[in-house]
Amino acid sequence: MLSNCLFSAFSQSNFDGLWTDGGQNFRPFLPENGLIQFEGGTLHEGGSMFYGQIVSDNTIRILGRTPEDSYSPSYGNVNDQLEYKKIGIYELLILSDSNGKIKSILQKYSGSFRDIVVNNKINHQLSGKYRHIGSDEVVSFTVNKPTVSGLKGGTNYEFETEYDFPLDVIALESVSYWYENGNRTLGLFKVEKTEYGEFEKGEEVMKLTLLENYPVVATELKGDYTFASTIPLIDNILFLYNLEELRLIRNEIFARYGYKFKSEDLQTFFKLKDWYIPNSDDVTNKLTELEKLNVQLILNVEERKRLLNASNQR
Repeated sequence: MLSNCLFSAFSQSNFDGLWTDGGQNFRPFLPENGLIQFEGGTLHEGGSMFYGQIVSDNTIRILGRTPEDSYSPSYGNVNDQLEYKKIGIYELLILSDSNGKIKSILQKYSGSFRDIVVNNKINHQLSGKYRHIGSDEVVSFTVNKPTVSGLKGGTNYEFETEYDFPLDVIALESVSYWYENGNRTLGLFKVEKTEYGEFEKGEEVMKLTLLENYPVVATELKGDYTFASTIPLIDNILFLYNLEELRLIRNEIFARYGYKFKSEDLQTFFKLKDWYIPNSDDVTNKLTELEKLNVQLILNVEERKRLLNASNQR
């Protein structure tokens, strides 16, 4: 019976293919013992694994890392479930715990895993129109491609790497910048190298303030974070934002439907947006399936970030 279920699932391509949360990527295999095994890795190395049992055409229950060892799985926890779902053009494996609480997602992709990681950095750390604080100079980082205007040193850039991971360092034709994201700001710093060839942040060159976000996907929606209504929010995207930004991203989804916020700071923030018309106490039933999923994913990352911050302060 299980073998038939496995064959059915793979003949429908529900679980076959390449999957990623942006930090790791996985491909499923079919061991002879009737369990489905996912193997993959990061940009730097392989060795990421988890396996499970297909309990329906669309659902896998995670059992561990491999059938042969007792280590924790590289994605999810034992007894978590992965549910296959197609939302619009996106194919997803939605990870939930044993109580049905959504934890994160794997998104099916084609092409280069590195391109996904790099593109997320372009779109969620850099892209936008900025003003150089203290002057009228404008700097504009293009969405979906590594180009910039208004900076000395060139218009095309690439990310410097260490251990195969792209750093928060961009190299233009004649100069490199270390960058740091702040609260709607972008700091650019000189780049120095240690005797071991590692990159270090030098003195600040300029600080930019964000004037306008560019939409990741072309849309008529209004707002600073329209991507939260247009693309699935894998971990690699959400962890590029701080807690304050995540709260705004999540609540902007509701603001677009006219939700009347009870928090004074959110009322103040969204009343400054010319597109915001508060007219409803409950807009939940207006949210799309993708938006409802993204709200849960953002809440989960907010919780994980708070726990991580608390543990780092001990």
